[in-house]
Amino acid sequence: MSKHVEVKFHLQAEGLSLDTFGWSDLKEFLDRLLPALAAMEGGPTAANALPVRVEEGSAQPVLRVPQESLRAVYRFRAGPNRNWTLDQKIKAGRVYDYLEEKNARLECGARVLKDVQVPTGRPDWQIRQATTLTGDVRRTGGLKGRVEIGFDEFGHVHCDAGRGLAKELGKHLYERVAVTGVATKDAKTHALLTFKIQSYELLARAGFQAALGELHELLGDDMNEFDPEAFLAEIRS
Repeated sequence: MSKHVEVKFHLQAEGLSLDTFGWSDLKEFLDRLLPALAAMEGGPTAANALPVRVEEGSAQPVLRVPQESLRAVYRFRAGPNRNWTLDQKIKAGRVYDYLEEKNARLECGARVLKDVQVPTGRPDWQIRQATTLTGDVRRTGGLKGRVEIGFDEFGHVHCDAGRGLAKELGKHLYERVAVTGVATKDAKTHALLTFKIQSYELLARAGFQAALGELHELLGDDMNEFDPEAFLAEIRS
């Protein structure tokens, strides 16, 4: 049978005491803390980390955890390093956000309490993944081979394609394409930050009429003399 140890998590903030730290406060704290601990290799989970009491001294929630998971608690306490995974950074980041929101410090330990190291000037952690996205080609060109695509999910994004691919995509302005490449997204919001196009597939040729409709709404009578076929022939040549 696994041995267990008790680990104290000492929250310190102005005005914080057992009188002001109620059940809802404990739940909010544990909802951030437990996923961060579980994300560490060998860390305690919600299934085997048992809250046993909250002690005096600001507020000190005490968790009963398996002894073999203590090392993971100390890895969390030491703060992120280059060996941490993105998932570990994101989940620990929610604890850091909690501490910043409450203007609080946190110590933890089984015998000796030490500060949880919160990184200063935390970077915006990002997700890089290979994926395929669909949208309309809106603009191409430039020495660096940039392509503006109106993605269905992420809106207009200026993508890197290289001059060769950008020139090819320039022949398909206002047409729908599926582009395959490497996306960089914000880990918290999942907003698309950058996209490197590696290949594309032409999907449809109906997008130009929708774009013309938008231009007519914006320009009104100025569009009366516009010849869309001549325009397309010129930009695709």
